[in-house]
Amino acid sequence: GMVVPSYLFAGFVGYAAYGGYSQANLNLNYPNNWVNTFSILMQLPACLYLVYFTNLVLVLQIEIACGIDPTQCVGESQKWRFRMPPVVFRLLFRTTFLGSQILLAQMLLSGEGDTILALQSLAGAVGMSAFTYFLPFIVHWIMFREEIGRLLGVYYAFNILAGVLILVGGVYSSVLELCQQSSDELERKCLLSYSYAPESPEDPCYISGI
Repeated sequence: GMVVPSYLFAGFVGYAAYGGYSQANLNLNYPNNWVNTFSILMQLPACLYLVYFTNLVLVLQIEIACGIDPTQCVGESQKWRFRMPPVVFRLLFRTTFLGSQILLAQMLLSGEGDTILALQSLAGAVGMSAFTYFLPFIVHWIMFREEIGRLLGVYYAFNILAGVLILVGGVYSSVLELCQQSSDELERKCLLSYSYAPESPEDPCYISGI
């Protein structure tokens, strides 16, 4: 019952301390030194694992759902699907899947800023707000409606309303940022502004010497 008030308090205190200098990417809030670089390098294997194996499982699940055996090789007796051997279907489907990801990556990299962070903010605004702020209260209210008194119901309603407002505000700011960073030219280079927050003299981290 303290999730929403605690998050709101932390948000207000953080903004009062750092203002708009707090970056969405945690590493951008630290100086550009070898410690920060080492931290980024340590994150790369985990990111590679999450991205690669997630797509691998997704592709295999789609092929199995289409009735394609992912283990069949050339020369084995194969049951044709979609008027083609499974090997041909896998080649065409996986090539198309990979091509769609390359196209999406090019679209993300051709924006004016960090479009990936903006998409991450949008996903967090919907997913984190829903599953952290108001959905637990809604589900608990539906399941135990008779056990919830009037006072507790008012508290639940406050948390649900606060969570919905946070979701709407997060979605609005994320979509606005995406629109500002979008580009119609796929050939443009990524113009990611990778500047560390402590570089500004007005940043508290700069003043403290961190």
